[in-house]
Amino acid sequence: MKANGRLILLLVPLLTLSTAAAEGGKWYTAKNFEEAKKQATILGRPLAILVHDKGSSCGLHNGQRAEWKRLRSLNSFVCVLLEQSEEKQFVGQLRKASAGAEGKYIPWLFLTTVEGKYLGVVPYDTSGKATRKIIADARKKFGPIPSPATAKAVWKRLLIARKLWEQEKYDKALPLFRQVAALKKKNPNLPILTELKKDEKAINERGSEALEGARALVDGGKLEEAKAAVKKIHAAYKGFEVAGKAVELAGEIKKAEAGAAETE
Repeated sequence: MKANGRLILLLVPLLTLSTAAAEGGKWYTAKNFEEAKKQATILGRPLAILVHDKGSSCGLHNGQRAEWKRLRSLNSFVCVLLEQSEEKQFVGQLRKASAGAEGKYIPWLFLTTVEGKYLGVVPYDTSGKATRKIIADARKKFGPIPSPATAKAVWKRLLIARKLWEQEKYDKALPLFRQVAALKKKNPNLPILTELKKDEKAINERGSEALEGARALVDGGKLEEAKAAVKKIHAAYKGFEVAGKAVELAGEIKKAEAGAAETE
C-alpha cells in the first residue's frame, strides 16, 4: 500500500497469527536451512529451531516433538527441524545465549532471528500454556511483523534498487534503499535490514564522495552553495551513516557562517 508515493508498512499485531508458518506450515531441515533463512528474510519473520533426534525411540521425546510441530502459535515463525548434530555453530550460539535454559535433554525449541539473536527457548519438559507464553514473549521481543504482501513488496524494492545501482542509476535507486532503511524505526529486528547491510558500504562510499565535494565548497568559502549541497545529500542518504556525517558538516558550515558574520 502506498500513501503519497511512500510504502506503508502494514504490521501484524504482536500476538495475531498469520495463516500458516512459512506459507503453508512447511518445516525446513538442515538440507535447506539457507532457504529457510532466506524465506524468513523475505517475509520479515523470526525462526523457530526444533532440535531433536530423528531416530529416538523415546516416547516422551517423540511426543513432545509432535506437539511442538502442531503448535499454531508458531504460525508467525519460519520453522526448521534440526538433528542435534546439525548446524552446530548456529545452535551452539543459541545455547550459549540461553545460559542453559534449554535443559539437558532434547528436544529443544529455540526462537531466534535469522542472524541468530536469541529470543527464547522452550525446554524439553515444557508444554501447554507455558510453551505458548514463551513463544508469545519471543514474538514480542522480535517486534512487529509485516503482512506477507507488504514484506514481499519491500523485498522486491530492495532487488530493484540493487539492479538500478548496478546500472549506475543512483538517483532512482536511493529512494528505494531509503524505504528499506526506514524500517529500522518500525522494527530493527527485521531480517531484511541485515540484508541491506550488504549494500550500505557502497551507498555510504558514494555519499561520502558527495560530501567531499561539499567540503571543498566550504574550504573555498562558498558557504551557501555548500549548505545547499549538504541539505541535498542528507535527504538523499537519510537512514544511512553518511547522513549523520552530513549533519556534522552542516554544523561546521553554521560555525563558519557565524565566524564570517563576526568579522564583517
